[in-house]
Amino acid sequence: MGLLEKIFFRDWPQPHKAGLLLDLTLDLSAGALGPFSINGSDGQLKELLGAPANWKRWKNSQQWHYPELGIWFDSSKDGILEGINLIVREEGLYEICPGWKERWKPWSGSIRFERGSVPALSATKDDFIKLVGEPDERDDDPEDPEFTYSDSPRFKDFCFDVELTPKGELSGLDIYSTR
Repeated sequence: MGLLEKIFFRDWPQPHKAGLLLDLTLDLSAGALGPFSINGSDGQLKELLGAPANWKRWKNSQQWHYPELGIWFDSSKDGILEGINLIVREEGLYEICPGWKERWKPWSGSIRFERGSVPALSATKDDFIKLVGEPDERDDDPEDPEFTYSDSPRFKDFCFDVELTPKGELSGLDIYSTR
């Protein structure tokens, strides 16, 4: 956390320092990561996860970045959660401010499907096809394959993109609102 964040978020709760651990299981049948649901309120983020890593991105773009958890959220100006983004494999560097970077840690929760669940770190493209069905869109680029599951009878008011490694392992997930 940079100087701006320490100043602006000084009165915010710090659940990670209190040792509070949330169950951040991703439920793809409901479009939710633990207690945080697509099209729900972003109000719980502050109380349950604390201050985001970047004050500017939070203030200007309503992005709640938590690099230590491998997740970030996008919300509307009205406080509606519009996106949940998970980094599963790639530990990239995250620029907090010019000259200071923090490492994104991979999200290591489980993914719950309507017909079973899989730990994120062992999930593959075959798991998604088996447990969700064929994707609505597919990009078979050998370096950066991706599936898209669109709003349909399977999913109510949300879609998600499955990012894969060249070996077909889960690399990241982006869940977003279609409202």
